[in-house]
Amino acid sequence: MKRLLRFTFFVVAIFSLAEGFGQWNSEAAYRTKYSAGDAGDSQYCGIYEYVSTDDAKYTLGIVQSGTEFICYNLTWQSRSWFAGRKKATLKKTSSELFVVDWIMGDGISKERGVASWDNGTFDIAGLPNDTWLMKTWPSQEEAQTVVKNEGNDSWAGNGSGVLFNSMGFVLTNQHVVDGASSISVVIGNAGQQVEYEAGVVGVDVDIDLALLKITDLSFGGVAAPPFSFQTSTSVGEEIFALGYPMALSGMGAEMKYTNGSVSANSGFDGDMKTMQISVPLQGGNSGGPLFNSQGDLIGITNAKIRSDVADNVSYAIKSIFVEAFLASMPYEVSLPNGVVETENRVDIIDALRPYTCLVLVK
Repeated sequence: MKRLLRFTFFVVAIFSLAEGFGQWNSEAAYRTKYSAGDAGDSQYCGIYEYVSTDDAKYTLGIVQSGTEFICYNLTWQSRSWFAGRKKATLKKTSSELFVVDWIMGDGISKERGVASWDNGTFDIAGLPNDTWLMKTWPSQEEAQTVVKNEGNDSWAGNGSGVLFNSMGFVLTNQHVVDGASSISVVIGNAGQQVEYEAGVVGVDVDIDLALLKITDLSFGGVAAPPFSFQTSTSVGEEIFALGYPMALSGMGAEMKYTNGSVSANSGFDGDMKTMQISVPLQGGNSGGPLFNSQGDLIGITNAKIRSDVADNVSYAIKSIFVEAFLASMPYEVSLPNGVVETENRVDIIDALRPYTCLVLVK
C-alpha cells in the first residue's frame, strides 16, 4: 500500500461571483449556486435555453452583477468556447428593454442588440441571427420554494500558490482546489496583503496542477515577476520553498520559508514528473513555489510521506511539466522571464514574497 500523503482539504459547496474561468460551468453547478443565493434574486436569473435560427443548441445561466445580468455558457464546448465562459451581458435601461453585448464565435468580437422580456423569454433583436433565451429553470413555483443558504464566511481550507504572470495567473495544486466553488487568492507583503476572488482556468489531475485567474474587478495587475522558470536541477542542489503551511490551523497567515536540497530527480515510486526534496513541508504548503538558490522557479510543492513512515521526505512537480501544463491551456499564458538582482537570501525572499500566494477555498 502506498502511503503518499497529499495535503487535501474537504470543502463545502458555496461559491463566488467571479467572472468565468470555470465558476459557472454546468447546469448542476448553477442550480447549487442559485440555491445558495449567489446568482441573485431577480426574476431574470435562471437557466435558459438558447434558441436561434443558426440551429446551435446550448444553455446559459444568468447571474446578477449589480445592475447588469451576465450570461455564462453552461454546456457549449468548442474551440472558442468552454463551460463557464461569459457569453453576453444584459444591461437594463430606463425602459423595459435591455441592451445586449453578445460575444461572437471567436470569443472576442461583440455584437450589440436589444432584448425585450416577456413571461420568461428574452427576445433579442439586432444580432446576425434571430435569437431567443427561453427560461427553463426555475419555474415560478420552484423559485418560490428554493431555500437560500446564507452560507458560512469561514474558509474550509488553504493551500499555497505562485503568481507568475502580471495579469493575475496563479499556479497551485489541483488537489488544493478540487471540489471548491469559492476560491480567494491573498497576495502582497506582510501587513499589506489583499484578498482577491479567483476562478479555475484549467486543471490536470494526473500532474496535480491547477491554473487560477484572479477575477476580482479590484485587481489591477502586478509588476512583472522577478524570476524565471528553470527546468534543470541537480541532486544536492540547494533549494527553498515559500508558502502558507497550516495557515488556518495555528501557524498563521504569514508566509513561511523552509530550505533543503534536491534528494533525487524522481519522485514517489520513481515518478519522473516530480523530484524528491529534503525541504520540510506541512499541510498548506501544497501548490507553493520551489526555488533554487538564485530565485528561479524549479517546481511546485505537492506532497510528502507521512513522518511515521519516513522522515523529511517531500516532493515537488518539476517545472518542465508545469510549462507543458500551461502550454495545454485554451489560450496562451505568458511565462515570467525576470531575474532576482541579488545573491543575498534575505533579499531574494523579500523579492519573491509578493508573488507567493495564500490560496483559500470553501
